[in-house]
Amino acid sequence: MTVNTNLLAAYQTPAAPAPGMTATSSSSSTASSSTATATSALADTYNTFLTLLTTQMQNQDPLDPTDSSQFTQQLVSYSEVEQQINTNSELNTIISNTNSNNLNNVVGYLGNDAEVSGNTLPLSNGVGQFSYSFSQVPANATIQITDSNGNVVSSSAATPTVGKHDVVWNGTDSSGNQLADGTYTVNVIATAANGSAITPTLTTFAPITGVQTGSGGAITFTSGNLSFTPSQILSLSVPATLNNTSNALNTTTSSTGTGSSSG
Repeated sequence: MTVNTNLLAAYQTPAAPAPGMTATSSSSSTASSSTATATSALADTYNTFLTLLTTQMQNQDPLDPTDSSQFTQQLVSYSEVEQQINTNSELNTIISNTNSNNLNNVVGYLGNDAEVSGNTLPLSNGVGQFSYSFSQVPANATIQITDSNGNVVSSSAATPTVGKHDVVWNGTDSSGNQLADGTYTVNVIATAANGSAITPTLTTFAPITGVQTGSGGAITFTSGNLSFTPSQILSLSVPATLNNTSNALNTTTSSTGTGSSSG
């Protein structure tokens, strides 16, 4: 069942990540490290300043003592810097808590299939799912799946009708051999009756296996080597279940449009 994109914001039920799935935050540790470094540097400089101040006061000319207002101003400056570091530390804590809340809100996405624009096709547990859409009826249309080396591992005729077609790939090559899980590329090569190329719209369904927050609390989802942001998700759906079939490509949903020719 597909969840419309306008419901994604409401899809925020916190859940513990399942085995093999991760939810991490990288921004909070970086901020804490920066604050600790700044505090350490200020302490070293302040200690050096006190040493110089003590030495200068011990060796000053009694008839022409050093102007104490200069030291007072420098002490005030050090105090202001220290206060600013403490303020930044508190802000970092607030940001870290906000990032954690954001992360908790999207943990519920883990384990679902995200429909993402593009032709990068993850094969997970022997299943890959994608869709293609034609705006006009093609005279010829072929689905090709290639591996990371650009070799065509599976080829099949596409449905030559207008509309969207959802396809489940059972992860086998053209000879029926089961391929290893990983990242593949799907292309649909289509031409019109007059020989001109037709460019279809392609989307792939990636099982969300990881989520993390980056700089500024930005959320990134991962699926194998594929990463994408919430704004790139077109829809969410429950994981696809592959029916037993001997075909390398199995069309599971027919066209949502018509088969009339567009010339």
